[in-house]
Amino acid sequence: DVNNSQKQKIAQTYTEQYYAGLNNWEGLYIGEWDTHVIVHSNPKVVGITTREGDGLKELQDAMKSKNGLYNAGIIASPASGKLTLSMYCPVFDIDGTTILGYVGGGPFAKELNILLNELKSKDDTARYYMINAETGMYIFAEDESFIATEIQDEMLLNTMDRMKSGENVGE
Repeated sequence: DVNNSQKQKIAQTYTEQYYAGLNNWEGLYIGEWDTHVIVHSNPKVVGITTREGDGLKELQDAMKSKNGLYNAGIIASPASGKLTLSMYCPVFDIDGTTILGYVGGGPFAKELNILLNELKSKDDTARYYMINAETGMYIFAEDESFIATEIQDEMLLNTMDRMKSGENVGE
């Protein structure tokens, strides 16, 4: 009921209070199916539309296909411009099939990368890159300029091709 200002205030207060208990999150929000933000942990973001055109259709199709939580990977957030691990989940009407909107949120990628790096021992000199083999994009990389960009490295492209062809063991 996006036109009910009393319900919107209740949802806004709840979202801000819930967000206050989180660490390293860019934000939490509720949006209409067209990505018009109706509630956000940062009240200044309420009212923006985060996607339009092809980007909107791609997001909607991805949320529908995942049948639950859709993890878009790391993107430059439309709200802050910073890299975040962007997650979305559709919200259905009581019939269980009509999509009313969605909820979304995400932690900052930089802090996640720091946390993963801290998991290595002090003597460990290994470097790692986390990639999405489906999309061909870097998730994390020692060189932060690679994050959320398309993979160009021939060795990684070759490895992804081998994985897609069914090979799942190797170095």
